Amino acid sequence: MEKERCLKSSLKGNNAAPLYSAQKHCGMTNGAEGGVPAPRHSGRLLSRIWARRSAFTLIELLIVVLIIGILAAVAVPQYQVTVEKARMTDSLVLLQKLKDAQERYYLANNKYATDLEELDITMPGILSPNNISLPNGLVLKLSHTDNYAYIENKKRTNALIMYYTYSPNHGQRRCSAKQGNSVANQVCKSLGGIWLLNATECSIGDCSVYKLSD
Repeated sequence: MEKERCLKSSLKGNNAAPLYSAQKHCGMTNGAEGGVPAPRHSGRLLSRIWARRSAFTLIELLIVVLIIGILAAVAVPQYQVTVEKARMTDSLVLLQKLKDAQERYYLANNKYATDLEELDITMPGILSPNNISLPNGLVLKLSHTDNYAYIENKKRTNALIMYYTYSPNHGQRRCSAKQGNSVANQVCKSLGGIWLLNATECSIGDCSVYKLSD
């Protein structure tokens, strides 16, 4: 019994200790290098010791779960920002294309078109008189009162606005984000947006408006 306690103590104290050295230290060998332990049941004791040492404790498992939760809390919102930013960036090209078509229409008719079908333009997606449903899930629309075109996502948390040249805002580009939605606001900032104002009558509801570089 004393030898078993000695073996157990030796293995716990030095993870790298060879079995033979531990057995020899405790007087459990027959003297030959690599010899078989004298007590026949010492192998079973060794197996039980290593089984206990190889298992995770509850505290260790809780720490792992906590770390995974923290990483997910950081990574998921950032992933959402990256995906939405990519959609908005692609849509800016289409918005600029629409604006150019509106400027040509204005030069020919001294007014901006209020119907997309009046414009000499080809756009991807499903066309209707007032909007285009784009393949990436965004919707491009015309404003009939403020002389601008805009794109908003299906969740209506973000919108990109592009004013026409002969509008009160003279070709400005803006990004609006639903107030209280951190991901939506981060999308506008990631596009280079600088906070301009808070508004209550945005196409997506109460929003924060960011000015984008021209």
